[in-house]
Amino acid sequence: MPEETAIRIKANIDKIKANIAAACKRSGRDPAAVFFLPVTKKRAKEELDVLRDLGYHEFGESYTEDIIERFKEFDDITWHYIGHLHKKHTNKIVGNVTLIHSVASEELLRKVNFTAREKHIVQDILLEINSGEEQKQGFEPDEVRDLFRMDILKALPDVKVRGLMTMAPLVEDPNSVRPVFAAMRKLREELNRDQSADLKELSMGMTNDYAVAVEEGATIVRIGTAVFE
Repeated sequence: MPEETAIRIKANIDKIKANIAAACKRSGRDPAAVFFLPVTKKRAKEELDVLRDLGYHEFGESYTEDIIERFKEFDDITWHYIGHLHKKHTNKIVGNVTLIHSVASEELLRKVNFTAREKHIVQDILLEINSGEEQKQGFEPDEVRDLFRMDILKALPDVKVRGLMTMAPLVEDPNSVRPVFAAMRKLREELNRDQSADLKELSMGMTNDYAVAVEEGATIVRIGTAVFE
């Protein structure tokens, strides 16, 4: 990997961290409360090596077959699965990643719980919330309320819901999707207050809109393009 590539990636990350810090300052938050997750999908192994050399050992991947190859390449990385998870792939993912961000339906939730029980583990997950776009996957807010209100999650003890995740529409002006992120924060607050949930994480914000997401309460930002461009 040419030295200029390593210099570029470091400069990009420094800019991302500065933007997160600035967003936290604007919103009165502690930057330490925001976890920057580099997304490494389709990136070369050498680029991941640069991240490791910079002290990063927790990455996000979107595709099952790709992350399986990553498992073979790296034995010192903690993985997050952030892409669309097919039920047929749960056995390959459950137990091999620290957090699944994209549990998007009750059917998938039950499948992940079943697989975790078969492996004698408890799998940490996030519930993906649909941002309002018809083509996007995810729970509707009322469906998530029902998971708690109807004690569905209590019957699924082999998953631990750590929080919520969403993908905002890709728009030119990130401020236009601020309501999406604000609604996520309010939904988490409501569930914690009214349903005695313990949801600490809000995984929201990517390259185009992470600063706005941080201002609205994101605890995890998933950033790929801005790291490597």
